[in-house]
Amino acid sequence: MKKLIKNTTLLLLLFINIGCEENKSKASMTIDKSLDCIQEREQALIKSIPSLEYESICFEGLNIAMFWALTGNIDHANELQQIVDSIEGWDKSKTPLVYQALAVINSNYKSEKLEIKEFNRLNWECVFKPAWKWHNPTLLEVEGASFQELTGDKVFYKAQDLSYAPNSSDCAESVENLKSAYLAFQKYFTEKNPVGHDYFLTTTSLILISNRLGLKSESKKHLRKWGQGICKYKGNYQPELLLRDISTSKLLLEKDLGKLFNISAEHCEKILQEIKISLSKRLNKGKQYALNNLSINEILTSLSIKSIEGNEIDLSEGKIKQQWLGYDPVNKNSINDVEKRLGVKLPKEYIKFLNQSNGFSAWSPVGASLLPVEEIDWLRNKDKELISIWGAYDSEMEKNLNSALLIGGLDEEQHIFLIPDESYENWECWFFASWIPGEIKYDNFRFYLESELIYFN
Repeated sequence: MKKLIKNTTLLLLLFINIGCEENKSKASMTIDKSLDCIQEREQALIKSIPSLEYESICFEGLNIAMFWALTGNIDHANELQQIVDSIEGWDKSKTPLVYQALAVINSNYKSEKLEIKEFNRLNWECVFKPAWKWHNPTLLEVEGASFQELTGDKVFYKAQDLSYAPNSSDCAESVENLKSAYLAFQKYFTEKNPVGHDYFLTTTSLILISNRLGLKSESKKHLRKWGQGICKYKGNYQPELLLRDISTSKLLLEKDLGKLFNISAEHCEKILQEIKISLSKRLNKGKQYALNNLSINEILTSLSIKSIEGNEIDLSEGKIKQQWLGYDPVNKNSINDVEKRLGVKLPKEYIKFLNQSNGFSAWSPVGASLLPVEEIDWLRNKDKELISIWGAYDSEMEKNLNSALLIGGLDEEQHIFLIPDESYENWECWFFASWIPGEIKYDNFRFYLESELIYFN
C-alpha cells in the first residue's frame, strides 16, 4: 500500500501542469441525501473567511462562482470571480479548468465568439478518453464486442470507446457511434446502479452525448439526475466538465439546476453581499479564529459527533457510545520525554490538543488520524522517499518536508505535518495528501481543526 501511495504522489506531480487529470478511478464517496450542499458551502466560506489563508478563500470563492454558473446565475458568478481576482497574490494559473469553464458559459451568455473550441475538445477527451486501455490491457477484448453482449464495467468501457475518436477535430465519434455509446451508458446506469465517481462520470457522459445528438429533453432528464447526485457524492464531482462543453453550457443557462437547488439571483445577491462584508472585516482586522467561542475540547467533541452521525467511518462501539473519537489526555511527562527526543518545544496549540486527547481517530474518509504523542517524529525519519519524490520537482518543498514533524496519517494516504519556522517559535500545520497537488497550509494546528469542523461534509 505504501508503494502505491508513493506512485500516486509521483503521478500527481507529473500532471500538475496538465489541463486534464486522468480521474477515472473509483473514488471515495460522501453520502448526503439533501440538496442544500451548495448553500452549506456558501455559509462555510462566509464563516471561515476570518481564518482561512487568502489562497484558500480564492479557491472556495471560485468553486462557489462555478456552482452559481451551473445554476445559470452568470452575472453573480462573474462578480464573485472578479472579487477573487482582485485579492492580492492570487494566482489564476492554479485553477485553469475553472477559468476555462467560466469562459465557455460566458461566451454563450454574452453571445461572444471566443477561441473555446480547444477547451471543448480537451473537455471531451477528459470525459471519454478510454484510460482503461493502458490501465488494464486485458480489457481490450471489449473493442471487438457489442455493448449488448457485455456486462458490468465492460459496458462502461465500451461506451467510452464508442464516444472517443482521437483523430477527429473535436475528439468525438461519428453520430452513429455516439448513438450506440448513449445506449451503452444508459445500459450501464440501469444495470450497475453506479455510485460515487462512477455516478458522476456516467451522468456527465449521458448529458454531453445527448446534447451532441440534439436530444434536449433527454439532456434535461440526465441533468436532473446529475444534480441529484452532487450532494451525495460531492467529493467525486468535477462540475467544470459540464461548463466547458459548449452545447451543455447553453442548456445550463435555462436554470434547471437553479430550480433544483433553489438558487435564485436574489439568493446569490444576498450571499455575495455577505461575502463582501466578511472580506472587508478580514482586511480591516486581519486573520482571526473563526470559532473563537469554542474550546479545543468543544471542537473535538463536535467533530466526533458529526463523524458518528455521518456514519462513513468504521468506529468501535465504545467510541460511538461515548460520542468521542479521542483517547485519554496525555500526561506531562510524556510531552517532556518527546520534546527531549525531538530536541524542540512543541507548539502550544498542539499541546492544548494533547491535553484533551493523546491522538484522535480520523473523522472523515479523506481525513487523517492523529498519532499519540509517543509516536510523532520528524518526517525525515519516517518517510525519506516521500521527501525525495517531491524534492525532485520542488527544492523549497523538499526543505519544508525535511523539517516537517509528522503528527498524523502515518502509513495513510493523508498526512498532518507541523512545519516550524527557523526559530521553532511558530509552527504551520499542513494537510498533505497523495491525491492533491501540494499542501494545504494553516497558520497553526487550531486553524486546521477549525477548518475541518467548518467544512465537515
